[in-house]
Amino acid sequence: RQVFDERFQDPRKTMQERFMWDYWHVPNQYTLHRTQASAYFSEDLNEQLVDALLDYGEKQLGCRAISPIWMSYYIDGCLQELHCDSFHGPFAFVLSLTHWEG
Repeated sequence: RQVFDERFQDPRKTMQERFMWDYWHVPNQYTLHRTQASAYFSEDLNEQLVDALLDYGEKQLGCRAISPIWMSYYIDGCLQELHCDSFHGPFAFVLSLTHWEG
């Protein structure tokens, strides 16, 4: 969440990292904005995230690998319909950036 807060704290400040989101629309399947975590986070933060997910997946779920991590955000009108991402494996996860305090 800290990376997000730093990039968007000043709405008038333009920077390359704020414009890396892809509007992805596949009729009857997806409408969302997405980017790869490896492009969004620093190399060190991304490596920490991947390592934590791999550790959890192996210890708790018996999984030893993950596909590249995609991040997405949804605004009014965005959605995911019922679909199957079986080529990515049997599990998915959500890491919320919602700021619940204040």
